[in-house]
Amino acid sequence: VLYRAVCVRMPPWDRLAVIMGTLALAYSAFSAIAVLADPFDACELPGWPDPSTIASLPRSGAAERCFCAYAQLGSMRMRDFSKQCPLWPHFVSTDGAHPNRVSHHRSVAVLGKVEGNASAGRYGYVGDWATDIGSGFGAECNTTLSPECSPIGAHVLAIPRRRYLRDCCHDEHHSLAAMLRAAEVTELCSLLAEMLEASLAKVAQLEQYRSCSEQDEDPTEQTKCLAQCFHIVPDVYYAHLHTTAGVLRIRDGPLNAGLGPNYNASDANNPSNAFGRYNLCACEPTSWAIEAPGRGSCPRVTPSDAAYVRQAESLCAETLRELQVYRPPAVLSVRWLYQTESIMMSRDSAPALQLCHRRRPRTESHAACVEDGTRGRIVLAHTIREMTGNHASPMAMRVRHVVAPSMQQAGGRELSIG
Repeated sequence: VLYRAVCVRMPPWDRLAVIMGTLALAYSAFSAIAVLADPFDACELPGWPDPSTIASLPRSGAAERCFCAYAQLGSMRMRDFSKQCPLWPHFVSTDGAHPNRVSHHRSVAVLGKVEGNASAGRYGYVGDWATDIGSGFGAECNTTLSPECSPIGAHVLAIPRRRYLRDCCHDEHHSLAAMLRAAEVTELCSLLAEMLEASLAKVAQLEQYRSCSEQDEDPTEQTKCLAQCFHIVPDVYYAHLHTTAGVLRIRDGPLNAGLGPNYNASDANNPSNAFGRYNLCACEPTSWAIEAPGRGSCPRVTPSDAAYVRQAESLCAETLRELQVYRPPAVLSVRWLYQTESIMMSRDSAPALQLCHRRRPRTESHAACVEDGTRGRIVLAHTIREMTGNHASPMAMRVRHVVAPSMQQAGGRELSIG
């Protein structure tokens, strides 16, 4: 009756969107009921929350439990995998029998694959309510619209698989930003690089895409651009990177719906959602740097270039530093970290991150360090120059001003390594 009253009067695209939205709600309700009926939890990831915390999440944590199952695929019995995520055949399978949309790459689990399954009517890429890869928003393959289940563009998710991280930027203990605060910089940069790299490997015809670099530029077929972004305020409380490129359509606003460098004016005064710039992206509009210091950087090469991952990983880490809600008094830039393989670290000298090159960076950048005469540490004080350009950045100068008092307290002397 509802279909007759509403859908038949709609254009085909909107009709399909309503149908898929109804099915998604039904699946969500089923997942929540299944979790409540069977509190079984086989997640053994370090940092995984207690059962009461998981139960307090939307849909009783059904999505988060599934993400943990994907992360543990191969080390978890299939029976337990199915109990942990009852609806895996719908989300991560192209044949209903194997979770073949899931693959592992080092410390990362990737959701999505290039090849679909025409006979089963399944795309290889994972669906998303905000993404139309040829058959409607969040919809599986429709051979009348996309013959042989060939997707228009790509949509891939990447998640950590060796530890639980709740989100990118907010959680005090289990987030990418928390890793930065804990001086786990090597681990953070490695994880970011693997998430970026593993996702790009699943994008068909990667060489045809540039990075989405303008505000509100969607990664669609029309723009021919690719976006790699985290939601700052997530919809699933398990950190995940969206990689989206060349899709048919993206659902934007009025709330935080886009998968690229989007801006939501309704959050312009909300610091917890980055003042409306609600995605942390590997490539961001240069205009964002004006109102959001530390943001607005973009790799200088295209996503298919061998140097892209190193540049994108470092820029993401820099943006994370700016977005920290629980930021200590002085946390330093790590934008230049990808320039060197040898970094000296000490974890117990808050508030500043203890980092320093053992040798000169491979650019015209310079850094000033402080030698702590009492503890014999080398403490990174500030970055004097940006990786590109010939002027001292406002961010570097601000960090220099903030860190100067702690340099004097340590009784150290400034060392030039440039």
